[in-house]
Amino acid sequence: NQRFNISVYEAIFVGLCEDGWLDGSLNVKKTTLDKIESLKKDSAFIEATQKGTANTTNVTIRLSKAKEML
Repeated sequence: NQRFNISVYEAIFVGLCEDGWLDGSLNVKKTTLDKIESLKKDSAFIEATQKGTANTTNVTIRLSKAKEML
């Protein structure tokens, strides 16, 4: 659906900002809407955003997928 999903936002934010935070540069990676849409259509990512969103495994899946795909 088109509603705002904090789990999706969190994953995209981490995927784009984590490296810049860790290396102290504060650089944000560039991405495209196509990459974001692909992430949102990924079956493992979708499953990790549907139920048990605070579950450690689901958080790890979401963040890993975002880092990989964005």
